[in-house]
Amino acid sequence: MFLTIVIRGKTCGLCGNFNGNPNDEFHTPSGMTVNTPQAFGASWKVTGNYTCTDGCGSSCPRCANERPARSQCELIRAADGPLSFCHEQVDPVPYFNDCVFDVCISGNRGRELLCRAVETYVSACQSANVRIYSWRDNTTCRLDCPANTHYELCGTDCGHTCASNIDATCEQVCSEGCFCDEGFVRSGTRCVPVESCGCQYNGFYYNADESFWTEGCSQRCECHAPNDLRCSAVSCTPTQDCTIRHGELACFDAMSTCTVWGDPHYKTFDGALAHFQGTCSYIVTESVSDRTDDTGFQVVATNNHRGNNHVSFVSEVDIYLTNQPESVNITIGPSERVKINGIEVTLPSTAGTLAHIQRQGHFIEVNAMDLTVQFDGRSTLLVRVNNNHENRVTGMCGNLNSDSSDDKVLPNGTLAQNDNQFGQSWKSPKSQPGCGSTDRGTGGGDGLNDCTFRGEYSELCSVITNTSGPFSACHLHSDPQPFYTSCVYDLCLYTPANGMLCSAIAAYERTCSVLELNIPEWRSALHCAESDPCEHLDCAEHEWCGEKDGVYGCFCDEHHHRPNNESYDSSIICESSSGTMSVSRCQLFEAGFHSGALHLQDHSCTGTLDDGRLVFNFNNNNHLCGTALKSNGTHFMYENTIQGDVDPHEGLISRQRNIHLLFCCVYPLNQALSMDVGINPVESMVSKKLPAGHGQYHMRMIPYQDPAFHFPLTSSRNIEMEIDQIMYVEVRTEGVDGSQISTVVDSCWATPVNLATYPTRWDLLSAECPNPADGTVELIQNGLSTVSRFSFRMFTFTNFSSIYLHCQVHLCLLRHNNCSAHCYPGHHRRVERDVTYHDTADISLGPLMMAPHRHVRTVKASSASGLLTSLVTLLLGLLTAKTLT
Repeated sequence: MFLTIVIRGKTCGLCGNFNGNPNDEFHTPSGMTVNTPQAFGASWKVTGNYTCTDGCGSSCPRCANERPARSQCELIRAADGPLSFCHEQVDPVPYFNDCVFDVCISGNRGRELLCRAVETYVSACQSANVRIYSWRDNTTCRLDCPANTHYELCGTDCGHTCASNIDATCEQVCSEGCFCDEGFVRSGTRCVPVESCGCQYNGFYYNADESFWTEGCSQRCECHAPNDLRCSAVSCTPTQDCTIRHGELACFDAMSTCTVWGDPHYKTFDGALAHFQGTCSYIVTESVSDRTDDTGFQVVATNNHRGNNHVSFVSEVDIYLTNQPESVNITIGPSERVKINGIEVTLPSTAGTLAHIQRQGHFIEVNAMDLTVQFDGRSTLLVRVNNNHENRVTGMCGNLNSDSSDDKVLPNGTLAQNDNQFGQSWKSPKSQPGCGSTDRGTGGGDGLNDCTFRGEYSELCSVITNTSGPFSACHLHSDPQPFYTSCVYDLCLYTPANGMLCSAIAAYERTCSVLELNIPEWRSALHCAESDPCEHLDCAEHEWCGEKDGVYGCFCDEHHHRPNNESYDSSIICESSSGTMSVSRCQLFEAGFHSGALHLQDHSCTGTLDDGRLVFNFNNNNHLCGTALKSNGTHFMYENTIQGDVDPHEGLISRQRNIHLLFCCVYPLNQALSMDVGINPVESMVSKKLPAGHGQYHMRMIPYQDPAFHFPLTSSRNIEMEIDQIMYVEVRTEGVDGSQISTVVDSCWATPVNLATYPTRWDLLSAECPNPADGTVELIQNGLSTVSRFSFRMFTFTNFSSIYLHCQVHLCLLRHNNCSAHCYPGHHRRVERDVTYHDTADISLGPLMMAPHRHVRTVKASSASGLLTSLVTLLLGLLTAKTLT
C-alpha cells in the first residue's frame, strides 16, 4: 500500500497513523495505547460472526535453536550479497528477524517460507526503485512460470496488457516475476494472444467469457470477444440482495442452498458436484459451533435402491435439532409422511420451539431459524443454511466458504480421492446393519463412458441449459450445468423410463422456485405430467413411486420383493361370518396388476388401500361379494377370489394377464366348551388357526330361572334352588351367520366333580334327545337356530355337595341339511339324519352346591341313585372354553 504525503497523520488501523513516529503506532480504535501486538491486532478486528481467533497470545511457539534459520536468512542482510544495495533504502533487519522466526518454527515448510521472506524484501526494494541483482541462482528458490510467460528479475506489464489504454500512464517501476512472451499480452492472470483479449467497462477490465453485474445489479453483462460486451436488464430475485461478497458485486441470497436429487447427485453450498449411489444413511450437513446459544443441527438422508442396484435415491430424511435442554428428531419419509420423535403428525405442526413443519407445494418444509429443509418424499432434497454459518458446517454439502475446491473432504479434513470415498466417509451411525451390501456403483466415474444414447439424452436434457428456454431467467442465479450433467447421468444409468427425465428437470425447477422465480410451462413438450402422478398414490414406507407400462404405481423397495412369481405377501382375518384379505400392493403392481383393476367375485367389490396393502372384505349381512358357503364334513368355509386382468396391448394381439388369488375362512363345526357356575357367566372364545385363515366365534352356556329365558342366574350372591326346582339351560353361538348355521346340542350329562370324563355321571340329553331314564328333562329347542335350550329338575349325587353339567355341541349348516332334532315319543333316539358333522366336545356347568339344611326333606329323583338334599345352592362362575381332541 502506498500513501501520498498529503494525508500524513490522518490514518489509523494496523498500518499505523502515518505521522513519522514509529513509536506511537499501537493505538486502539478508541485511541488507547496498548503494549502488545496481540492486543493491538485484536482491537482492529472487524465486527462480524467469525470463527477466527485473536492469535496465540502467551502460548505462541518459540524458536529453540535459531542458528540454522539465521544462516539461511543471512541472504537478506549480507553486506556483500545481491541485496546489499538496498540496505540503505530499506532496513533489512525487520525482514531478517521475521525470516528467522518463520523458518525456525515452520518445520518442514522452512524452504517455502525462506523463499517467501526473501521475495518480500526484494519486492520492498524494487518498490523503492532500488536495483536488485540475481539472488535465486545460489538458492533453492526457483520460480516456475506458466504457459506463454518467462522469468525476469526486473520486468513490467506496462503496455503489455489487454487493457493497455487503461494503464498507459503507469509508472515504469519494475518487479520480479513472470511476464508475457513476445506476441502475448496480459489478460487477468494469463497471457493470451491479442485477439483473445476481453472487454473494458467503466475503467475495469473483464476477461473473455467473464460476466458481471453493473452498479445496483440493474444489468448483467457478459464479455463474448475483444470489446464485445453484451448487457441485459435483469434484477435480483425477491429472496436476494444486491451486495458485495468476497469482493464481488452480485445478487446474493441470505441463505445458501445444497441440493440432493436424482440417483443421487449432491450440489454443495459452494457449487461442487458429486455423484454417489450408496444405500445407507449419510450426513448431508451438520453444524459446527462452540457457541452454546446456537441451535445445533444435523441432516441425515437415507438412500435406497429402486429396481436398479447401480443407482439409489433419497427415501427418508432425518433432521436433528438441539438447543439445550431441548432436542428433537424430525423424520420425513416416503409419501411426505412426517414423524416427530417417532410419532406421526399431521401438518402443519411444530417441533417444540425449534422448528415449524408445513407443506409447501410438492415438498415438506422444515423451518428452523438458520436452517430450512425441503423434501418431496421421493428423491429431491434441498437444504438451505444461513450464510452466517460460513465455514461452520460439514458433511456432504461442504463447508460453505465460497470455495468449491475444498468441499469434497473426509471428516478428518483431507480431500477425498473420488466421490465414492467422499460419500462413504459421511456414513451416519443411523445406517441399518448390512446396508450397502447390494450396491453396484459406478466406481466414482462419471457414469457416461459407456452410455450408448448419450447424444440423444443430452438433447433431451438440454432444456435445462437452453439460453432461450423456460429456465433461462434462472441461469443467472443458479448454475444449470450441474443439473444438466446429472440429467444425462441419470438417463444413461436408468433410461428415461420411470419419469427420470421429468424428475431430473423438475429438480432444477425446484432450485429456481426457491429463489421465487416464475418458470414458464415446460412439461407438455416433454410429455411430463402437469401434476405429480405420485402425489395421490400414498406409497408406504417400504414402497417407492414409479411408472410401469405407462401407469404410475408403488414399487416395492429392495427388501419387499416377491421371493418367486407364485408368492404374494398376503394375510387373512376371519371373524364370525365375515372375512378380510389383504395383499401387498407393490407386489401386485410389480407383477403388472394395478390395484384399481382388481376385485372379488362380484366385480363391484373392489379393494381399499391401507398402508401399502390392498384390502378386500365381505360379510354375510349385506356385502356378500360373490362369497360361497361350503362344507367338507368337518368344517364350514366361506370362499372368494381376488381377481383381475390386464391387457396392455388392446387390439389385434393380446398379452392379457390374469390373476386369481383364492382365499377362504374355515370354521370347525364341532367345539368343546366347559362352563363353571360361579359369579357370572363369561363368554368363551374359541380360536383355531387353519391354513386357509383364522376363524373366531363365541359359545355361551347360561343357566336361567324362568321358562321364558329372561332372567339368567347372574346374581353376585348365592342363589338357592329347591330340589326338584326346574333349571333352564341355554347354549348360544354368537359370531356366525344365523341364516345359514344352527347350534345342535348332541348330549348333556352331570358329574359330581368338575371333570367331564368322571365315571360317576347322570345323562340328561343323549343323541340330541332327552334321556328316557330321566322324565324331568325337556328339550325345548335344538338345531333350529344358533340357540339351543333344555330344562331339568335339580338333584344332587349321594355323598356329594356339588354337581357339574357338561354338553357336546356342534354347528350344522342349514342348507341341504335337516339340523333340528326330532325325538321319538318317550324321548328315545331322534329321527335319523346326516350326522357326518359330529365330533366329541364337552360343555360343562358347575358346581351346583347344597345349601345349609333349612327345610329338609328327602326326595328320590326319578331313576336317580341315592338320596337328594332338599336345597341346592347355585353359584354362577366363569365360563371357559377348551377343545377336546
